[in-house]
Amino acid sequence: SELGPNARVTIIAYDSMQKLLDLRRAYASDPNFWPNAQEYLLQEKGKPAYDRVESMLLESLSGMPKLKVPDSSGAKQRLFELRTYKSENEIQGLLKVKMFNEGEISLFDKVGLRAVFYGEALIAPNLPQMTYLLVHEDEAAQQKAWKTFIDHPEWKSLSSDEQYQIISL
Repeated sequence: SELGPNARVTIIAYDSMQKLLDLRRAYASDPNFWPNAQEYLLQEKGKPAYDRVESMLLESLSGMPKLKVPDSSGAKQRLFELRTYKSENEIQGLLKVKMFNEGEISLFDKVGLRAVFYGEALIAPNLPQMTYLLVHEDEAAQQKAWKTFIDHPEWKSLSSDEQYQIISL
């Protein structure tokens, strides 16, 4: 979905599903949580704290199994680009993930498309899909990196490789 100008994205990385579940249960049993969260939780009717919450559960791709926090030293401004690749069916989704793991991730690095994460959506709207977050110095760097990627011979070869295409029987 399109993010509006006031949208906020929060990324939380867990080592396991169990850690996510444990954290959720910890809120319920923490005697300080509910009193400290009242201002947020008990909003006046018709004046919610947010318009909506959209959650996704992503499994990191094997080509980049850990989230990379971008280096902020010396950065005046950065441009974050959240992208979702939607597939028409499960096989196309699996093939796209395979293509990223086996070549696209390393090509992104070569051409200056710096990733924070790549994830295959397990739970999300509009499945199947994968989502990734890129970081750029600015819009000019973003445009240059994408042009370099599109024009790169490795991309031309990778995108036409039959192993990543659905073959009709």
